Amino acid sequence: MDGTISFRSTTYEDRDATYATIQFNPQIGLFITDNFSIGLSINYLNNSVHNNETYEWGIGPNSRYYFNLDKIYPFIGVGYLFSLLGLSREDENIKSNQLIFTGGIDVFVTKSVAIETLISYMMKTQTYPKGFISSRE
Repeated sequence: MDGTISFRSTTYEDRDATYATIQFNPQIGLFITDNFSIGLSINYLNNSVHNNETYEWGIGPNSRYYFNLDKIYPFIGVGYLFSLLGLSREDENIKSNQLIFTGGIDVFVTKSVAIETLISYMMKTQTYPKGFISSRE
C-alpha cells in the first residue's frame, strides 16, 4: 500500500486571497505472481480559491512489474483512472479518463519497507457537459 496525502495553503496579502489544496491518493496492490502486482488507486483533490471550490474524485486499476536485483527493484507500470471534476457553481461534472505510465525503483531498507522513486507520464481526456464551454464565451 502506498499513496500521498498533501495539504497546501497560500495567502496573498496584496490580493486578499487564500488558496488551499487538499489531495488524498491511496493505492492498494496485491502480488498475484512473483514480481507482478495489480491494484486499485483512489484519488480525491479539493481546491479552494476565495468562495470558489473544485473537487475531483477518481478510481481505477493499476499494475506493476518489478525486476529483482537483490535489494533494488526497478519497476514499470500502467494504470487507468476515471474521475469526476466538480465545480461549486455548476450542476454537472466534467468526466476525465487518464492513462498513466510509470517507472521507478524501490530500494528496500528492511524486508517490508522500501524507499521509492517514481516518474510518470499521463494521457488525459476530458468530457464537458453540454453548454459548459459555450456558456463562458
